[in-house]
Amino acid sequence: MKFLTRLMTDLWYADLFVLAVLLFRLAVLRFYERYPALVAYLMLDLVGSVIGLRYGTKPLVYYWTYFVCEILLGSVLLILVCREMFAELYCYHPGLRGLTQCTLRRSILIGTVVTIGLAPVGIIHWGEADFQCWQFPFCEVHRCLTFGVVVFVVAMWRRLRLLPLDVSRNVKTYTRSMCVYLAVGGVVETVVLIVHTQRATVVWSVVLVAANLVFYGLLAVLAERPAEMRQVERLPIDPQEVAWLSSISCLFARVDEAQRRGRAAALRRLPCFAIVSSLHSVLKACARACYIILGSAQKE
Repeated sequence: MKFLTRLMTDLWYADLFVLAVLLFRLAVLRFYERYPALVAYLMLDLVGSVIGLRYGTKPLVYYWTYFVCEILLGSVLLILVCREMFAELYCYHPGLRGLTQCTLRRSILIGTVVTIGLAPVGIIHWGEADFQCWQFPFCEVHRCLTFGVVVFVVAMWRRLRLLPLDVSRNVKTYTRSMCVYLAVGGVVETVVLIVHTQRATVVWSVVLVAANLVFYGLLAVLAERPAEMRQVERLPIDPQEVAWLSSISCLFARVDEAQRRGRAAALRRLPCFAIVSSLHSVLKACARACYIILGSAQKE
């Protein structure tokens, strides 16, 4: 136990140093102008680390610091982080903003259902005195939001990969590293609440601090100065329609490939093949026409 405590303290000092270097680098790159929520989130982590190292022997001080910075303010910043993650892409089409908001609401709902369904901490520790305080519901909200953001990032990338967009390196680094970081943090928070022993808390705290080091290090190495966003005229096609047309085109490609190779059995296994084949020529012509219009609008 002493070894784990010492290891956690050493990692905490390293975490504090790397976080300070990261914030300095982001300030030099003027990240706060494009991503203020991320910088504010990292600064709250810095405050928590400093107070944790300074008052580590006084759990009450660290508890209230963690509750205010991570649970209350951190939950608000998670929503703001989601709103700014893909903000750089809004210049391509205003409809992406609506797509992001709709996906965020659905992802938070899905994350809440999955989190409460798979790990109902309140039910597992029903009636225990430690889980009857007024702070516990706020902790559950933060836990649901954490997994909701993970679902949101995954869902957004599933949609964006179908769109003809040039995604910058900062957006990729920001979203993917934040997704992994929150996933690890959510799992650690859930395990600590379920097991609820001192040894488990120390062990998983070591895992969490190590994940923080990796997260801060990746951001410090991969972050680059945000490029100036060039406003593009509104495209004539909504991004959701482009994504739908792309999925239809992929299905048509499978049909054409199967026809060329003469795999009648493969055609019969395709979902709703009779309906799709009847609409093949019409929808394919529409998809090609829309892509021609979209390409000409981007060139202009």
